[in-house]
Amino acid sequence: MFQVATIINEAKRNSLLFDDVNFSRSKAYFGALQHLNLFDEWLNETLQNLDHSYSSFLHSFIRWHKDGGVVDESFRRLLEKYRERIGSLRLQIKHKTEEITSLRDGVRDTQTLYQS
Repeated sequence: MFQVATIINEAKRNSLLFDDVNFSRSKAYFGALQHLNLFDEWLNETLQNLDHSYSSFLHSFIRWHKDGGVVDESFRRLLEKYRERIGSLRLQIKHKTEEITSLRDGVRDTQTLYQS
């Protein structure tokens, strides 16, 4: 992400600390945070829909077939894999959100200090 040259080079360092007159950096951080929030919501809704679909399908399937237990176990394993993958994605989103929030706060705090 950041290189030592960025920290040493004053112009590059200042470009990370200060926003321009159009607040381009702040707008980019705001947009990125909004997108990450939406992605997290979509993943949460996906989990809820999978659970609901599983319950609905299994209820209908068991009513018509004898092997409901086998199908139930297969679906449970499949859902667990999806939960793990979605959980991993949500964790990545959480970390990226924290990183961008920190960058946004750094720009805001630097601007505030510079103006006072």
